[in-house]
Amino acid sequence: MPPRFAESPEFARLVRGETAVSLELLAFELARDAYPGFDSKAYVEWLDQLAERVGQRRSSPTDSEGILGQLRWALHVEEGFRGDRDTYQDARNSYLNDVIDRRIGIPITLSLLYLLLAERLKLPLVGVGLPAHFMLRRLDAAVPTFVDPFHEGDILDLAACESRISRVLGRPIRLSAEQIAPCGPVAFITRMLQNLRAAHLSHGDYPSALPVLRRLAALHPSDFDILVEWGTTALRVEHPGEAIGPLRTCVDALKDGPARLQLTALLKRAERKQAELN
Repeated sequence: MPPRFAESPEFARLVRGETAVSLELLAFELARDAYPGFDSKAYVEWLDQLAERVGQRRSSPTDSEGILGQLRWALHVEEGFRGDRDTYQDARNSYLNDVIDRRIGIPITLSLLYLLLAERLKLPLVGVGLPAHFMLRRLDAAVPTFVDPFHEGDILDLAACESRISRVLGRPIRLSAEQIAPCGPVAFITRMLQNLRAAHLSHGDYPSALPVLRRLAALHPSDFDILVEWGTTALRVEHPGEAIGPLRTCVDALKDGPARLQLTALLKRAERKQAELN
């Protein structure tokens, strides 16, 4: 089954169910899947320096609205960060180091960038996993107030937020209290991983998809769709030994039928290939 992630200690803590985890460390651990040997030191220094620059413009320690405005200005005007509307499925939009290097990303990674700077600035923002979009919510606002980093940090009330999500979905929507609640670390990282999974698989990049699927399977060990995709992807990239566990789990759990027959055939193929390697 999924590895123990000895090289990703923060992710291992997340898998164990610990809640006091660092999204920053988690994001950089995901980056190492794509960039072995990746060193986050320069990126941490950049985040620290940008937060210090923004913080120096603070009119008072409690001026959260003013500091949010300065943060938006620094990111989108001075640093040039923007949402990628043309090549949304580019996997680089989902790796924090690439987002920082290229000054472009998708809603969740741009939101993550805001959150990491907000944490340094003591700005009360949380991530919100809205349908088909990701935004931030101000915890210090008297009424629900949202920040949309994908659209240059637009500030939206609930009605404007619903209008934007309705346009994305192509149908009217009314957001529930649950939908605008803060996004926990498992949900946050799962959404990042699902974006990476979709990006890599859409381009047929199975070797890059494999470590993403390992992580998804570790977080969601009962999700058969993830297990099947993990097993079949491992088989595609000639890792038959890795494919056996998830495929066997699914075969054992399924009732007789076409799906079980298909997975049984894949399992036997994986076992045969692994035997040939021994």
